[in-house]
Amino acid sequence: MSFKLTIGRVARAAIDLYTNEAIVAIEGRREQVDDRWLYHVLPGVANGAIVDQAVKGATLNKSKLERLILSLPPISEQRKIADVLDAIDDAICSKERVIAKLERAKLGLIRDLIARHTGGGGSTHEGRTPEWQMLPLESVAEVSRGKFTARPRNDPRYYGGEHPFIQTGDIVAAGDEPILEASQSLNDLGASVSSCFPAGTIAVTIAANIGDTATLGRPMYFPDSIVGVVVQQPHVGRFIELCLRLAKPLLEAGAPESAQKNINLQDLRPLLIPVPEPAEQHRIARAYESFQVEVRSVRASLEKQQAVKQGLVSDLLTGRVRVKADLAG
Repeated sequence: MSFKLTIGRVARAAIDLYTNEAIVAIEGRREQVDDRWLYHVLPGVANGAIVDQAVKGATLNKSKLERLILSLPPISEQRKIADVLDAIDDAICSKERVIAKLERAKLGLIRDLIARHTGGGGSTHEGRTPEWQMLPLESVAEVSRGKFTARPRNDPRYYGGEHPFIQTGDIVAAGDEPILEASQSLNDLGASVSSCFPAGTIAVTIAANIGDTATLGRPMYFPDSIVGVVVQQPHVGRFIELCLRLAKPLLEAGAPESAQKNINLQDLRPLLIPVPEPAEQHRIARAYESFQVEVRSVRASLEKQQAVKQGLVSDLLTGRVRVKADLAG
């Protein structure tokens, strides 16, 4: 269990290991405690009794852990509970591996196609694979920076209205889904000193987090740490966003070393991206989305299993429900 930073986090060691002073090693007495049961019960007990008392910058200590009160069922019941929860953990891990595999396949699809069509090799039965044009981003999209000119930036007079005001963290959290909600909102006064971008705009982070992208699911406002890329017809927004994602390492490498890394419009507008015919852009976007549909399905199943586990942990580890042999089987 960790003492500092991520206070109360618990992991189970599968091999012999050493720890530093920020981690405490806990081993149950064999005749009284099943270590697997202890692994499952400790997070809830620790979070309730210890973590809530911790303040930012504070650390825990061994004496607090030693004073934790555990309600111990018989060792045989502990083992059955651990069997049930371990089985659910295995199923959860399996789905997480499937999601990770699909995520790799999605990016691999685009990466391979771009490599094949931009001089990276490959051929068809008719001969060499036709190459795609490499065009600057500004030739296929309008690229403009967000705006928020109010000073000080945290002046409450500008916030709390009906206009969604996304931040870089919203883009990172969105992943592959369209952004529909924002962590902040502007009132009419705030909107008057900001910029609104239409649904379908690709939002690109240019400060702190460099090159993260997400597509707007509805009109939203940006600060100047985000650039809006409005793809022009007949080009396909999803395809252009995928090209920008693959350019993230290049954009990060071009950011100057400073207290907070950043890039600007002069880095994004001339950025060369591969541009096939619009029909091919649509085909690739549909293929990518088919992976994403599968990811959504597996993720929904994963969330259900996590909810089941949370309920079982609460019921079984508090004794509200006593484990039965058929549950463990």
